[in-house]
Amino acid sequence: MEELIGYYANQVGSKNLPSYIHSFFTPTFESELLNFEKVDYLNSFKIHIPGLDRQFSPASMHGENPNQLFFQELVQTLLTNIYDTIESYGDHRLNDSNVICEEKNEINKLFCSWIEKINQKGILRMYTLNYERNFKVILEKGISEMSIFEGFEAVSDINYEDRIPANTFRILTDFESHCHYNLQGSIYWDIESENQNGFFTPKYFLTGYGNLTINNAHPVVQSEKGKTVLVSNFIAGYQKLQKGAITPFRQMKFAFDRDCITADTIFIIGYSFGDEHINSAIGEAIKNNPEVKLIFVDPAFQKNDTKIIIATLGHYSFGLTSLPKTIRNRLEHEFNNGKIKAFTMTFKEFLIEQTEPPHLKYMRLLSK
Repeated sequence: MEELIGYYANQVGSKNLPSYIHSFFTPTFESELLNFEKVDYLNSFKIHIPGLDRQFSPASMHGENPNQLFFQELVQTLLTNIYDTIESYGDHRLNDSNVICEEKNEINKLFCSWIEKINQKGILRMYTLNYERNFKVILEKGISEMSIFEGFEAVSDINYEDRIPANTFRILTDFESHCHYNLQGSIYWDIESENQNGFFTPKYFLTGYGNLTINNAHPVVQSEKGKTVLVSNFIAGYQKLQKGAITPFRQMKFAFDRDCITADTIFIIGYSFGDEHINSAIGEAIKNNPEVKLIFVDPAFQKNDTKIIIATLGHYSFGLTSLPKTIRNRLEHEFNNGKIKAFTMTFKEFLIEQTEPPHLKYMRLLSK
């Protein structure tokens, strides 16, 4: 649907954006897909989409043509459904939290204990492809005097009315502070579409509440000629590179590249190697930093999955070729002389492994 936004942005409206895809394809299912009703509204128009409440029908605010507006609305509806899922486990406000709560108390304590253990001699640089602030919130609330920069100058508890702009200068220059960067955005980011001169220059703010995508008239911009994207507060789908060119995404990606290539140890938790721009940063670390250690944690990991790692990252380094060795009964594997390890377990099980004394782990096994 995002590609169709780009396709139809080329059609008649107050402005026509160049579209490569429009030059090569002819639509064949318009009568089935474009099943909306166009109605006049003020000096513009609205569209009514079957199945959606008519009182919330979107209006053309930025010169969109009806077909383009239709697909923009469908994309924003999908993003809002993702928002609902994230909020159910990641919502954290001043007086209400799904993150700091009794049912998550045990795993939060385990996480804080693990971070205190691994962070005794170094700097903690966290990067997530999720769309919430959970790790920052858990650590700042659970470890005394711990401060984590998230690209915005904010503490874990943000006032409801605050709109905090991104500090891109610090993202690009401060590598001595603990950080937690959302490489693909967050539901707690909000967008100011236009600058004071009325130009589309999206500006991101961190807020103390989640921002429903469907409630905002987000702009359509071109990150490069012919490649149209709908700007949103978090990135999902197949336009990650184009959307990642917008500030502050691109500054956070720069920091990620630098941190990977200079890291002592990279922990990779539950990542499926589906994003090539992420894979390339990890691969360059292997290629250029002979001292770096990689530790994978994934309950679905199997010994044969190391072939996937070699296939994904191996072209960055001729040295990543050794066969994996199982150290402990299907749970722990290593290769490249122990520089790369993989744990077949959940993150909670991994935290228990790393933090609890042997007798407590034994007691847990007996209790099960």
